[in-house]
Amino acid sequence: MNKTNAMRMYLVIKRETLGLSMRETSRLLQMDFHYYYRIETGLITRVSFISLCNIAMVLGISLNDLFNMETIYQKQSKGAVDLWQSF
Repeated sequence: MNKTNAMRMYLVIKRETLGLSMRETSRLLQMDFHYYYRIETGLITRVSFISLCNIAMVLGISLNDLFNMETIYQKQSKGAVDLWQSF
């Protein structure tokens, strides 16, 4: 994975802590596996608000914590991307 496609490790760690595979997580999210895979692996850089809310709910992460972690991820992976531009 190159610098522009850094994994969202905060999702990987939380998912694995819950004992979930990517496939199980995507099924709980009612989301296409390949779409979730691209989110977690950083191939999709901007994630919709609704998708973030669903991910937070399924993984048991507060929205505040998820947005804080995603903001850090965006800054580290692309250099100060405005997370709120996509809303």
